[in-house]
Amino acid sequence: MTKKILATSIAILFALTISSQIINTKDSKINFKIRNVGLLIKGSFELLDGDIKINEADLLKSNFNFRLISNSLNSKNEERDNEWKDTIYFFTAKFPEITFTSDTARKEDDGYLISGKFRIKNRSVKVFIPIKVEKSKGKIVYKGEFIIDRRDYDIAPSNMTLGNKMTFLFEIVNEL
Repeated sequence: MTKKILATSIAILFALTISSQIINTKDSKINFKIRNVGLLIKGSFELLDGDIKINEADLLKSNFNFRLISNSLNSKNEERDNEWKDTIYFFTAKFPEITFTSDTARKEDDGYLISGKFRIKNRSVKVFIPIKVEKSKGKIVYKGEFIIDRRDYDIAPSNMTLGNKMTFLFEIVNEL
């Protein structure tokens, strides 16, 4: 009887470890920052979803995928937001989503290194995202940041006043 309970407990724990975890969109956030005319512009994407599956026993079976609704861009400046949603920047009417789809995960000293394709508009570029994982109060929080070159994604390609590097910072929350 004890062996049966132990085997059942191990099976449940294993299933919880590898199951997909849906992003808690209320508590999650993805912010960005970029220089424009020498000023640091900060904003966020207010709408996101996705799923995360970190399988510590077999990282090849892990994924870290999210989707941003590009029209939810918010820099707290409506005029700028409308301009950035237009064709020269994010062209949100034609490209309503920004996505990251992982292809590998590697354990690091203080977290994981996730690689995958980051897609904005019609361009996908491989990026590497270091993430840290924190567990507390019934939640798992994945924190990280990564930098892209906006020109790789055809975001205002000929703009001389806009910085080339755009940083994305995130806290993605899942319920345990």
